[in-house]
Amino acid sequence: MPALSPDRTPFSYFGSAFAISRLTGKRAPNGKEGFYLRCFHGVPSSVIRLTPWRENQEALVTIEQQPAGLVLTDQTNGKIEFCYNGPRTLRMRGRGGMTLRMRDACDGTALCPLDEDRVTLNVSTIRRYQVQCLKGKLRYQGLWNSLEDQKKEVRIDLLPDEHGAWEAALDEFWSTWIEPARAGFDACRERSREAFDTWLAGMPRVPNRYAEARSMAGYIDWSCVVNPEGFLRRPAMLMSKNWMTSVWSWDHCFNALALAGGHPDLAWDQLLLMVDNQDEFGAYPDYVNDLLIQYNYCKPPVHGWAVMEIWKRNPAAATEERLRTIYTSLERWTQWWLDHRRLHGHALPCYLHGFDSGWDNSTMFDRGAPLIAPDAAAFLIVQMDALHDLAAHLRLDDRALHWHAAADSMTTALLAELWKDDRFVAKLVLDGSEVESESLIPCMPLILGARLPGNVRMALVARIGRFLTDYGLASEDPKSPRYKPESYWRGPIWAAANCLAISGLERCGQADLAKTIAQRFCDLCAKSGFSENYDALTGAPYCDPAYTWTSSCFLIIAEKLRMME
Repeated sequence: MPALSPDRTPFSYFGSAFAISRLTGKRAPNGKEGFYLRCFHGVPSSVIRLTPWRENQEALVTIEQQPAGLVLTDQTNGKIEFCYNGPRTLRMRGRGGMTLRMRDACDGTALCPLDEDRVTLNVSTIRRYQVQCLKGKLRYQGLWNSLEDQKKEVRIDLLPDEHGAWEAALDEFWSTWIEPARAGFDACRERSREAFDTWLAGMPRVPNRYAEARSMAGYIDWSCVVNPEGFLRRPAMLMSKNWMTSVWSWDHCFNALALAGGHPDLAWDQLLLMVDNQDEFGAYPDYVNDLLIQYNYCKPPVHGWAVMEIWKRNPAAATEERLRTIYTSLERWTQWWLDHRRLHGHALPCYLHGFDSGWDNSTMFDRGAPLIAPDAAAFLIVQMDALHDLAAHLRLDDRALHWHAAADSMTTALLAELWKDDRFVAKLVLDGSEVESESLIPCMPLILGARLPGNVRMALVARIGRFLTDYGLASEDPKSPRYKPESYWRGPIWAAANCLAISGLERCGQADLAKTIAQRFCDLCAKSGFSENYDALTGAPYCDPAYTWTSSCFLIIAEKLRMME
């Protein structure tokens, strides 16, 4: 398991909208590699470059990152340490004669000194930051005095006192800075450690061999939560604090499920984030963050599956109010698919773009769209079954009968229109032609379990074996001529696809195969960390290296594996 490092896993805190990352290569602003304070309001941006400094030059440092603290140590054993005092304050201190140099990392940063120990940075990321020197000395340059001076370098140096030490705090604020109560640095670090330990205690239990991976997965999930602001009206777990710094409308379901057992209130918050932003037609947004919301695309209707799994995992948290709220929302979301994604009188729903499926560039879309796809219908049937169960529980008997009949009708249509010999196919809406691909997507109807005839279940189980590698299920058959190793959904292993397939196999009575996939995927995460996706044949991590639906899916699957063993 790779150790925590700001190269891969930003150093952040539950509820915080900023983090420290070490950016290299193309990710480094203007090619200047180093440590950056990064902001996640709207589009992620680098705010301040943080440079360890000694004797008029950048110091070479080793890095030690723990959930409660980040420590940079130079060759003379001088140290710069960071920890959080809650979500809006970063505490910093230096010892052994080291200096911290802070430089602006984005255009338009204005520096305004308030006294000899305090300066304000007004940054173009729609937030301001107050730097307060608590020990040692503060020196700055780049004072704003006219619009002509916007391009000058802003710099703040935190300098040691006669004992070689300094200490400071950086506070994020919007309109008005109010000095918070400040505990000592060590006390702040201890509180952070306690907060994380309490969080981790509530995460799913896994086999002992995955204890280290569980801790890292727990940290990624914990550190990616941001406080309510703007369009996010409740605490929200972002997909990442690297680059995917929003909530997407199917990713959030897996995060909610990982939280359901030990953090049920936060789990329901994740479900209800999309309910908060459901539009007048019943559509959920494609993604949302505090400043941006997009409806250009949708995501597949896995929400009914997720609600039932969460309800099953923690029945006590599924209060009457929550169930009624989610029922009303799911009914509108389902009706949106029926009214607006069944074109030209078709019985089955379609995707208008690969992004709608969540499998953005899958080979299933190589002939274009609109495309009637078997996974969309299967997820919608599961969602209608969920609506039946919810309505029955809420004593809405007529609606329960309605949704049961609707699920039966769509199941019949799915089998009649898209089942061909021993597999599911897709169909182009405009000309009705069949579309075959070697994507894993046509195996997703396994999620229907006993709703499928026995011969269909067995054929899908046999087919899914073509995708099984040493690390889990590939998104494209590795023997396909269109398979590509590092190609997003045209080959790599994805957490959500494996999680859904395991759930489907369990529903089909295939516990042994489900266990095999679960074990291989969990071993992959323990080896390669929690990246957005992985090479199906080597296990190499790809794309965003600290992704919450991967860490959450690992926790969900590893917990299943623990119960299987």
